[in-house]
Amino acid sequence: MALINGGAQPVVEINGIKINETLPLKNYRIPAGIPVVIQVNNPFLGLKTEQTIVVQENESKTLELILKPETK
Repeated sequence: MALINGGAQPVVEINGIKINETLPLKNYRIPAGIPVVIQVNNPFLGLKTEQTIVVQENESKTLELILKPETK
């Protein structure tokens, strides 16, 4: 997973669990066939994004997420 506008210390959560690994995430395992919600927040600039993905068994995905201003 790569981030655009993520900043120096973006907050990454996968299914509500904060990820403390160094970005970009590579070879991060998620359960197959189950929707997974990825949320990324840049608290300093007020930018965020959210994406739900489903990965099938033995499938690999590369994500590029773009953080944008929060809409109200």
